[in-house]
Amino acid sequence: MSKYPNRVVPEWAMEEAAAAIQWATQNHPTLGRNGWGYGGGWSDEESVATAIAFIDCSGVRVRHNVDRKVTSYSWKHRAEEWGREVGFAPYVANGDMILAALWRGVMTREDVSIGPNAFLALALPTGAAWLERARGRAPDPRRVRLSYDRLGEVR
Repeated sequence: MSKYPNRVVPEWAMEEAAAAIQWATQNHPTLGRNGWGYGGGWSDEESVATAIAFIDCSGVRVRHNVDRKVTSYSWKHRAEEWGREVGFAPYVANGDMILAALWRGVMTREDVSIGPNAFLALALPTGAAWLERARGRAPDPRRVRLSYDRLGEVR
């Protein structure tokens, strides 16, 4: 049963989220809902699934290095806006965004100077507003199914 009425996160993303949460619990015990240093206590699978689908389907680009101008906290807000636009979970926690990046093999960097946040190797798409992709210019995330192994490598 969805925590968010009238919102449907696709099954593939929910399966990925469940596996990612289990993987993080075992491999990153200091990562939790609020970010680094807040181990455990994930918000819910729908929020993690929305963050994963955001990386897969929103048009954001994976960079070769981290962007030290934008933290995971800013990316979580972009994922929330995208999630509301496409009918997924309207809330994504900071730790959910970090977990999604780790699960997809996106380079991340913790930095004690930014608290529980992380720098992520993500970039907005060039040329057009990223949210416009959610309004019909990108593949429908309910129909896209990318195949990744547990370390984020595309199979």
